[in-house]
Formats: sequence, C-alpha cells, structure tokens
Amino acid sequence: KELEDSALKTHNRYRAKHGVPTLKLSKDLCEMAQKWADHLASIKTLKHSPCKLNGESVGENVAYKWTSDGEVLT
Repeated sequence: KELEDSALKTHNRYRAKHGVPTLKLSKDLCEMAQKWADHLASIKTLKHSPCKLNGESVGENVAYKWTSDGEVLT
C-alpha cells in the first residue's frame, strides 16, 4: 500500500505540473492487474491483457529487460 500511495502521489505531482486532473487508485483495477501479473509470471511470457473493467478495455505498460550482470529492473 505504501508503494502504491507513493507512486500515485509522484504521478499526480507530475500531472499537476501539466494542468491535468489527478488520478485516484482503483482497488478493482489493482486486483485485476495483480492477477494478470501473476498469470504472466506463471506462463513466463509478456503480453497485453484482454481484461475489461466496467465493460471498457484496460491498458497497461508491459516491459522486459535482461542483463547478464544480474541487475534488477522494477
């Protein structure tokens, strides 16, 4: 929860600099995203989610980085 709040606060600070409305955290969307992330981890691949929230398609950023020195990217 602390990471989510910190990320949202940072993102909204950036949005405010550009005069756009703030965002709020969606519990439903967070749960859906976590389930999808768990699924991707279980099948060891990356692809976009077919999930919908309130009948609307949801989008996400899917990224992958590999390095031989063991560096972790989050």
